[in-house]
Amino acid sequence: MACQECDLLQRIPPLPIGGRARCARCGFVLAARPSDPLELPLVLTLTALIVFVVANAMPLMDLSAVGRYASTTILGGARQMWLDGERITAMIVVFCAVIAPRCTCS
Repeated sequence: MACQECDLLQRIPPLPIGGRARCARCGFVLAARPSDPLELPLVLTLTALIVFVVANAMPLMDLSAVGRYASTTILGGARQMWLDGERITAMIVVFCAVIAPRCTCS
């Protein structure tokens, strides 16, 4: 592995829990193994839960025309589709946006 600071090529040995590998020349931390392997996934899960709740509670669309105002959320839109007879589309929206959302980040 090349050091990001000084470009010295080094081999990184297997690290013990809580261990860090530093560059022999400049002391830059090349790799680290966390001491608590559950801490990061737990923090990320709680953050995702908070963002999920906020995303589903905030209005998805606002419309203002001729002095009238309307606002709806994802669930409100799906509910209106259900009431308008578009039950399959409403179920697809609820499933894809609320029940089983998936991040498509690459």
